Amino acid sequence: MGLAAAGAKQRAPLAIPAGLRPFLKVQRLPATALGTVRDVVAADPAFRKAVARAARLAPEMLDEASMLWLTRPDGWQERLRELAVPVDTADLAAELRRSERRR
Repeated sequence: MGLAAAGAKQRAPLAIPAGLRPFLKVQRLPATALGTVRDVVAADPAFRKAVARAARLAPEMLDEASMLWLTRPDGWQERLRELAVPVDTADLAAELRRSERRR
């Protein structure tokens, strides 16, 4: 939403889909709005592509999965499935314990 809000303030403002307007001034997007935002962005390919172009200027704002969803290159869904493979929680717990001991 931050990218959309910034786009609305440009000299040649980004055309914001009507379904996103209620969220533009919100500091933190409520979890209940995530599905709505996803659906609105997915339904507007031109807006999705504009957001992807803006995101490339600030790559730290989005992770790989988000960029795949926005840009939708060939094979993007398969790559998303690979990224969604669950991480072994035992390994995560062990790493957390090690990092806490180092403190």
